[in-house]
Amino acid sequence: MADSIIDRFLNAPEASGEARDEFNIAAQIMAGDNAFGVGLNSFSRVLSDTPRYSSHIVIMEDEEKSGVAHHIYWFTAAEMGYVGVTGFVLVIGRFTLLALWGSWKGRKQLEGALLFGLFVGASALHAHGLLAWAFRISPVTYMYAICSGLIVGFYDQVKRDTAGRPA
Repeated sequence: MADSIIDRFLNAPEASGEARDEFNIAAQIMAGDNAFGVGLNSFSRVLSDTPRYSSHIVIMEDEEKSGVAHHIYWFTAAEMGYVGVTGFVLVIGRFTLLALWGSWKGRKQLEGALLFGLFVGASALHAHGLLAWAFRISPVTYMYAICSGLIVGFYDQVKRDTAGRPA
C-alpha cells in the first residue's frame, strides 16, 4: 500500500493541492465569521449555498456540491467555531501529552514502551490532520477512542508502579 500512497504524494496533479488550499481558505473564512461555527456536518452545504465562502473557488467551481477542508483543525473550526476547535485540541492534546509523560515516567516498564508507541501513533494522526480530515471518519475516531482508553490505563499502571520508588 505504501507505494501507491507515495506515488500519490509525488505525482498528484497540482490542481489537487490547490483545491485543498481553496477549501481550507473557505474554512478559515467560516471560522472567522461564526464564533460557534456553521454546525456539525454543515461545511459542504454552507460552502455550496453561500457565495461569500465559495467565491474564491476556481478548481472545483463546476462541482454541484462542495467538498470539505483537508485540514482537520480548520475544518473543525469552521463547523464548531474557535471555541469548539479549542476544546477538540485540548481533549486530544491531553491524551497525547499523557502518553508522552507516562512513557517517560515508565521508561523502564513495558507500559512505558507501549505508551511511547501510542504517543507516536497519536502524533502521526495529529500531523496527518494538517493535510486531511481522516479524524472525522468513524473507524479512525473509534480507534482513537480505544487508544485513548489504553493511554489512561497504561498511565495509571505506570503511576502505581512508580509511586513507591525513590526519585
